[in-house]
Amino acid sequence: MTDAAAQHLEADIDDRTVSEFADAMRAKLARSRAKGRGGWHDPRLCTVEELAAMMAGHLAKSNPGNLIDIAVFAMMLHHRGAPPTALVAAMQAAGIRASAHAGDAPA
Repeated sequence: MTDAAAQHLEADIDDRTVSEFADAMRAKLARSRAKGRGGWHDPRLCTVEELAAMMAGHLAKSNPGNLIDIAVFAMMLHHRGAPPTALVAAMQAAGIRASAHAGDAPA
């Protein structure tokens, strides 16, 4: 396989995986709306700090679908323009060890 073909294959796998993950997130959001949940996008109804606290609360859970829940909270925080330090503060408030140093994320 040529380098170009390998790169194309990798890009295709990435794209399909992101689409499948986004579909799972859409389904989770739809189930939550059906339960009457919403308002995450409105700062008057839900602050960035509240979203970060909810995400921090999910980090130690092991129930099926929890990675999708965490991803949904990450999407919400990203959409709201929350700094990563909002999650770090929420984790620390919940007693979860976190680092606020730049460059801690894996490549």
